[in-house]
Amino acid sequence: MSSIRTIRIYARILFKSAVEAKDLQGVKDRFAKIDLLHKKIPEFRLLLISKRISQSQKLAVLSEILKDNGSQFDIEFIKILMENGEIGNLSEILNSFFLLVERESDILNVTITSAIKLDESTQLKIVENIRSNMKKKVAANMRINPDLIGGITLRIGNTVIDGSVARRLEKLKTALAGA
Repeated sequence: MSSIRTIRIYARILFKSAVEAKDLQGVKDRFAKIDLLHKKIPEFRLLLISKRISQSQKLAVLSEILKDNGSQFDIEFIKILMENGEIGNLSEILNSFFLLVERESDILNVTITSAIKLDESTQLKIVENIRSNMKKKVAANMRINPDLIGGITLRIGNTVIDGSVARRLEKLKTALAGA
């Protein structure tokens, strides 16, 4: 298992290479698909980490799998990870890369979850408030979760701000149990 430092180094290399290639968004989109394959399809994951399959065979299969949605850039990066014994950390490296892309982007991805469907004016007020505080454009994804009872939760990157009634009730329950 590699260190967090090593994972971040590979993520930065991928980030810098994508910027130099002037294809940051394309690389992010393609690697998001690769990451999804890696997480959802055990056979894909096993292909990458198997010691029984030669690297040339792996690359040939990988090229075939990615022929419509990949590029030589993507395959070369995966090849480097294989050569250096880091392919087992692919998802961690990509998660770190995605965070770098988000940090450098002028668009902030936010998930707003509420107990009921919010009217458009309320949605706009929330988005505008986030935009003015974060000084970035906001791409909002609205979700409904009736378990919140009321209020909202915001997910901004890895940060969750929970202003739900359910959370407040849980805090109250904990406080009362400790009294």
